[in-house]
Amino acid sequence: MAKLMAEVLVRPVALLFIAIFCQHGDVQGTTKLSTLQVALDEFYDKKVNIPDARMDAAKTVVREIEAILKPRLTKLLDLEYDITMDQNWKYTGSAFENLKVFDPDDFDIMIPFDMTHHLERPNRKYTDSSSSPQFSFAECQTPKTAFNFLYPANGSSKLSSWYNDIFVLDSKKVMSRFHSVLQKAMNLVNFGDKRVWIGQDGPAMKVQASYKDQNKEHKLKIDMVVAVSDCNRYYVAKSDRYDTAVGAKGKWRLSYSDEEKKAILSANTLGDKSKVFKLVKAFCKKDGPLAVLESYYLKTVYLHMLDKYPGQWTDTSEFFVKFLEELLTFLQTRNLPMYF
Repeated sequence: MAKLMAEVLVRPVALLFIAIFCQHGDVQGTTKLSTLQVALDEFYDKKVNIPDARMDAAKTVVREIEAILKPRLTKLLDLEYDITMDQNWKYTGSAFENLKVFDPDDFDIMIPFDMTHHLERPNRKYTDSSSSPQFSFAECQTPKTAFNFLYPANGSSKLSSWYNDIFVLDSKKVMSRFHSVLQKAMNLVNFGDKRVWIGQDGPAMKVQASYKDQNKEHKLKIDMVVAVSDCNRYYVAKSDRYDTAVGAKGKWRLSYSDEEKKAILSANTLGDKSKVFKLVKAFCKKDGPLAVLESYYLKTVYLHMLDKYPGQWTDTSEFFVKFLEELLTFLQTRNLPMYF
């Protein structure tokens, strides 16, 4: 995180953009805030906000793909690996948190595996929560389980690894095998009038689809990530970029995506606070230097702000400025603490 903050700080255009809105002499006062409000509302309505009908149509396609894939995936995983896939797939990410901007073209689904009969409770390794994610090994419960993972009935690739005298379910191997099973399932089903194909990017499987809505052709991506469930907590296959940094190869990362979604949606019962976030996110995506700030970092700032300002956000321009002030503070201190 510190490296990211340093990278942003050396970008004068990014700092200038934030400073223009955060300097009290430039934005304070009823007239100037009112002018900013008008500009923000126009930008939001014309460029940022996604009409409900457009978002609902895309979500319908996502759910239709899930309904077609899930039965076949369930059967293949049970037959080949004796793995039970949780039927309650978790819809996560900005599209399901009312934080998506521009176009409903990217969705996230977490697919939990019920591994309680195969694994010991995850052996958690907690790291400094302000700088690194939390990783865990998923230890095989019995030698028989380890043997089944190492030598599946169909003779396919191994799923477990030997580490410090224990067998562990290897997250990278599981994701690799899941990609193969998902591809097989997709080859066995019919998606009707939708064209659906698969790719891979990091720990996620990207199911991509093209479909028609109101006689227009649209495309979307669904990032599917495998998770191990344990006591209502979810451990997902981590990104490879963390392997060297924290020695996390083969481990599973504790996921807070479900908790994030609940916190964000519950906050919106006091008015549409998400409008402020979506405006900042949109500006960052459209500004080259600010594009280095991934949406997850902005979401972390947003979660901290929801705690700091729990009441209604009746004035969009006021809280837009407050958001940029908070962001600038985190950039200047080179420290953005994890929320959970």
